Amino acid sequence: MDRTVIPGQRYGYRLCVAESGTERYYGEAWVEVAGEWALTLEGLQLNPAEAELADAFTLAAPSAAQLMLLDFAGRQVRAWRLEGLEAGRHLRRLGSAAGLAPGMYFLRLTQGEAAVTRRVTVLR
Repeated sequence: MDRTVIPGQRYGYRLCVAESGTERYYGEAWVEVAGEWALTLEGLQLNPAEAELADAFTLAAPSAAQLMLLDFAGRQVRAWRLEGLEAGRHLRRLGSAAGLAPGMYFLRLTQGEAAVTRRVTVLR
């Protein structure tokens, strides 16, 4: 996965194979990256989580956002303010899962009026 792409740009890729000190290039593929980022939430990395919480998400704009962990009843368990991040994909460590009861939770990302939610599980 190329994490350096810029929305609205076109990129060309080729496969390079090095054999006996010689590089050979094969094939060619062109990819057009969508013009704008969309707010997305991949969820915990790893899910189910056991010890450390980390989350992958994409911000649609370089403005403040909030990430919340909600219990099954919808009560806020933890919250993280996301500031100073550019639009695009991010991976953020959220701290320890210690103190969280095993079970199902919801991870909710909001930015402006947009919100996305993913189900996550905590195991012991």
